[in-house]
Parts: sequence; structure tokens; C-alpha cells
Amino acid sequence: MMKKILLFFLCLVVLATPTAIRVFKEEPHAGDWGYLYLRRADVLVNGGFSFYDQLSFGGRPTLLDGQSLVLAFLGLFFGLNLVHKILPIIFGLLSFLLFYDILEHLKAQNKYFSSFLLVSSPVFIYTFSFFNEIFLAVFLGILTYWLLLREKENYATVILFLIPFFNLTAFFLNCALLLVWGIKRKNIGYGSILAFIFWLFYFLLRFRKAPYLGYLQADWAFIFETGPLYGLSIFTLILVFFGFLILWKKKYYYNKVYASILLLLLASLYTKFGLAYMIFFLAPVGAIGWANLRRRKWESNEIKKVIVVLIVFGLLFSSYSAIKRISVVGPSSELVEALVVLKKFDNGIVFSDASDGFWINYFAQKKNFVDKDFFYAPDAKQRHLNLGTLFYSDSNTKVKDLVDKYNVEYILIDKRMREDMLKSNSNLLYFWLEKCPELIPCPRAFSKIYSTDNVVIWKKNY
Repeated sequence: MMKKILLFFLCLVVLATPTAIRVFKEEPHAGDWGYLYLRRADVLVNGGFSFYDQLSFGGRPTLLDGQSLVLAFLGLFFGLNLVHKILPIIFGLLSFLLFYDILEHLKAQNKYFSSFLLVSSPVFIYTFSFFNEIFLAVFLGILTYWLLLREKENYATVILFLIPFFNLTAFFLNCALLLVWGIKRKNIGYGSILAFIFWLFYFLLRFRKAPYLGYLQADWAFIFETGPLYGLSIFTLILVFFGFLILWKKKYYYNKVYASILLLLLASLYTKFGLAYMIFFLAPVGAIGWANLRRRKWESNEIKKVIVVLIVFGLLFSSYSAIKRISVVGPSSELVEALVVLKKFDNGIVFSDASDGFWINYFAQKKNFVDKDFFYAPDAKQRHLNLGTLFYSDSNTKVKDLVDKYNVEYILIDKRMREDMLKSNSNLLYFWLEKCPELIPCPRAFSKIYSTDNVVIWKKNY
């Protein structure tokens, strides 16, 4: 019992630390998608929600998502900002408890180290340390399997039906996992099939006219140590490798485990949910590898001790790196200050990178040119292509035509965008803004209305 309490406390510390650091530094909440839900929840609380979003992509149809509903409901009692900060941490703790209980139910011999691998994983820390688009759907998926193990099939079916309100991709992925495991109980089997058919038809009918169902690749990759914000620790994968060596001794006895991990591995190429669910499968396998590593005979005990210590410190360092990266993720206080200044100006479309889109909507209350919510967005594919054209075109005529076509009134360039533009061989937009009279036969097209070392905002003059 004491080990479980210590692991729970470790989970709390790991998940709460990034938020605590940002609060101490007086930085705004981390993440981007959370501000989309926060803006929608604020509208819901004030009774003005519409199925047409005036700010995203300059105006687009939208749906009422589960994240905004949950945030708005709890915000009525505890305040939106507080719920926005602590809700992911709470669901992370609940996910840990469900995972631990599942291991106990299955009588796993390495439940403590499995739980440690889960809690220390950069994927788990990312998923549940700040308000994002995946944490609620991941929790509901874990809750579904916990209910199934407890033979609460009817409740599991209800939870399965709720997942699409938070993310359709997560729902289809959970249905695929259920098919892999071949749930024996007929009621949950039929319930899963009915849920899948219902939401598939809903998806096709509701979004049959969606012009673009693509996605914007975010800052994640398979290996965390290669530099992304989101990924699996190489030290966890080393333990997983040794774990598979043990499992493979029974050949196909664990074929459902292999199939599930393979399915999630393929899914991780397209969605964050692949890795978010995969870590719950990999942690027990990695714990088996850890036990194998410690039990096996080594030619030198000194080498064994060194390897064991390196892996432990590697896991801890991955956790530390994940916490550090998340604690400095955008938006920065400097960007927020710039957007607050922009809010005072007249309404108009703000051109910037998609990663800034939700922040432009929330802090500046201005329309963005593009954001990360590509689903059912108008002219989304073309806008995504034009985004690159505006940044890297070698033709000032193209740049001006696109600015006029989309009625862009403001251009916001942050430090990362400016560095990317200057690295490019074609960085006309930057020079067009700085040296406009030399490039087009008109008075200066844009003038600076805000400028710091890291953020510059221009306003159109014509």
C-alpha cells in the first residue's frame, strides 16, 4: 500500500510541476488547443454559443465539443481558469489509479515498476499536465477497459459512446482495439458494433461536405530524445525490447498484445492518440524487461549495475526533460502582452502561423488566418498551402495578392517564425514588411504597431 501511495504522490508531483513552474513565473497556461476550449467554454457560460465560429479561419462552421462542455460546466462552480489548470492533472491521477487497478486485477507481478514507467513517461506527462485535445478521450478509453475487466459491460458501452464527443479518432481507435481483443461478452460486443456504426454514419452525414479532413502535424515524434515535445523515451523502449524477448518465448500466446501495439504504432503516424494509448501497453512490457534485466546472469556484476543505474537515470532524465519542455511551451507572457495590445485595434484578420491561431482568437479576440483545427474549416487545404506561399514566396506580387484575397489586416511574426523565414532562401515577406516601398509602387503597405525582440505586429495601411 505504501508503494502505491508513493507512486500516486510521484504522479501528482510530475504532472503538477509544469503548471507550478508557470504559475511561479507568472506565465499563462501552457498549450494551444486548451485556449480554443477555454474560449468556447467562456461563450457557453455567458449563454452565447453559436455553431458558427466568427474568429477561426476568419469564420467557419463549428461543433460543440465535449472538452468545452466539461470545462464550462465545472467552470460554473470552480471558475474557468482554475479548472483549465487542474483538470488534466486530476484525470491523469485517475488514469494512473485505473491503470494500477487493472494491473492488480490481472495479478501483474511487476505492477509497481509498470506504474513507474507510466508515470515517468514523457507521453503520459504531456497528455495529463496541461489542457490539450487528447487527455479526456485517453482517460475515457482507459475507463472503458477498466469497466470491462470489472464486468460492467453496460457502463463500458455508455463510456464508449461518449468518446466521440471528445474525439472521433480516439473512438475509432478504441473500437479497433476492442476488435483486436475480441471481447467475449456479447452485450459489449454488440454495443461496440452499434456505437461504431452509429458514429460512422454520423461522421459521414455531418461532414460529407467537409472540404478538407487533413491534420496539421504537431511537435511530436516517436523518440522523445530526438527533440520533440511528445514521444517515447529511448530508455523505456530499451526495457520494452528486453520485455518482448521474454514474451516471445511463448510465441503467439501474447499475439493480441503484439497486434495492439502494432495498431497503435501505425496510428501514431497520424494522431497523438497512438502513443497516448500505447504507453499503457508498453509500460507492463517494459517492466517485464526490467525484471529480466535484473535477473539474468551477467559476466560482470559491475557492468550490470552500471547498465541498471544508467537506465534508471535515463528514465528520470526523460521525465525531467519533459517537465522542462512543457513548462516553457507557448504561449509566452511576451506574446500574450502583444496580443492584448492588438485587441485594442479594429477588427480584422491576423496572418500568422497556425500554432498561434488559437491564441490570436482568445487573447486578441481577432480572426485568425489559419489555426490547428483544420476539421471542417473552409478552404483549409488551400489556406495551408497559401501559408507557405506567404512565408516563402519569391514573388512580391503573389504575396500582395494573397494578402488582398483574404483581407489580411494584421501580420504577426514571432521569434520562431522570423528565424524560420531568415533560414529560407526565399524570405520575401519579411523584407516586404521591412522595405515595402522598394518592392511595390505604393506607400508603405504595412506599418509596425508593436515591436519587441520576439514579437512584431504590422497593420495594413491600404
